Amino acid sequence: MLKCYGRLYLLSETTPGIEVVENYEPGEDFGVRQDENDGSLTLANIDVLINGKQVYLFRPMNSRAPWPLWCQIDDGELVAVFDDHGTFSVDMCALINDSNTGKMIKS
Repeated sequence: MLKCYGRLYLLSETTPGIEVVENYEPGEDFGVRQDENDGSLTLANIDVLINGKQVYLFRPMNSRAPWPLWCQIDDGELVAVFDDHGTFSVDMCALINDSNTGKMIKS
């Protein structure tokens, strides 16, 4: 999971429309949290904004995918953040590029 967040940080530096916001004090640990229902992991003290709207990111339990980070948008739809090569997936790019309407949708 930390590998995925590191990659997200790097890509957010050069990708307009996506922002990673840290909500912790220097020296404080990452807020790794596990969903008791499905076992997925998230970082509770890192917020990700796409076109100014916060999205929920998580890593599924026991995933063997090379870049297993998922984004849940406001209607509950899931979007893979990365493809198998560690670049933004086609669906994630569509989500980020939807800045004309500001809606959290994919094309």
